[in-house]
Amino acid sequence: RNEKQGTRNEKKRKYCKEAKDLPLTLFARSTMYVILYLFYGAVAFFIFPELFVYPAHYNPLPLIGIFILMLYAACFFSQTLAYCFRIRESALLIMVVTSIIFIFIPGLIWPRESIPTLINIFSFFIPATCGIDGIIKINQNGAVFMNVLYDYLWLMFLCLFYFITAIYLTKKLDKTFE
Repeated sequence: RNEKQGTRNEKKRKYCKEAKDLPLTLFARSTMYVILYLFYGAVAFFIFPELFVYPAHYNPLPLIGIFILMLYAACFFSQTLAYCFRIRESALLIMVVTSIIFIFIPGLIWPRESIPTLINIFSFFIPATCGIDGIIKINQNGAVFMNVLYDYLWLMFLCLFYFITAIYLTKKLDKTFE
């Protein structure tokens, strides 16, 4: 077997050499993902509307703010979920099966009123729910910061919650490799 292949979990290696560097390492890793996805956001929110002459009557600052928060929350959420998968391929299989559910839950395709209450409560712990809701309010309705304050605050809570859980679970996984 080739020693260069495989993930940290498969090789039974620690995430960081020093435990005190773990929060900074998780944040830096998430920041790199956020920077990559900001390009997609720029294309979707600024280039396409100009290119295809979509009506754009919104302030870009609240839109960028909520988009960045949603991306950070999604990164920390995925790093938290990464603890559940020991083998890379199993994460891909689960993603394929649950992707349809994650498209319907935020209420973008299916009306949120038609979703059962328990699933609707669960959906607020998925960063895309408040993120998409806030982006639609800003992008389509021209909402200002105060109109989407709840979405901002909830996404900040999710960022903090999933960041702390990602740190905890990564430390727990690192202890199993000792």
